[in-house]
Amino acid sequence: MRNGCSQEPLVPLDVLKWLRKVHGWVGLWGELLGLLFDVTGFLLNHRAPPMRISTGEPQVSQMQVPLPAEGFKSLRDMGMWLKRELKIDGNLGRMRKEPAHPVGWGNKSTMQPEQWSVMMASPGGNVQAEYWVGNNYVSVKRTETPSWP
Repeated sequence: MRNGCSQEPLVPLDVLKWLRKVHGWVGLWGELLGLLFDVTGFLLNHRAPPMRISTGEPQVSQMQVPLPAEGFKSLRDMGMWLKRELKIDGNLGRMRKEPAHPVGWGNKSTMQPEQWSVMMASPGGNVQAEYWVGNNYVSVKRTETPSWP
């Protein structure tokens, strides 16, 4: 007779201790798996624009701006016009003029026109503009770096 009971336990105490440990470990790993699903689900649901989570990578946008009627006399003239036209804050950076030169195209030789490039830098990112003499537009590429609060 044990503790006033006349019956022996249906399950031995060693089995109950083992079952309690297994239950604890399975529960712990199940909880970790649940947290993994929570985090991945949150990230997948917040990849669209209204609730997008910023990853900190630069945002790049490109456009083509029509030339003014009077054209450009110099690289600096083009850079100043772009700053006014696109309302860009920042300083004119590197300016480069690549002269026209012959290039090979398949089995032919052709003349590549003169290329003008201007870079402008600002705290929020930079702007690169490219103009091929003879085009009626300037290609502009803006790279914005996200600012952290």
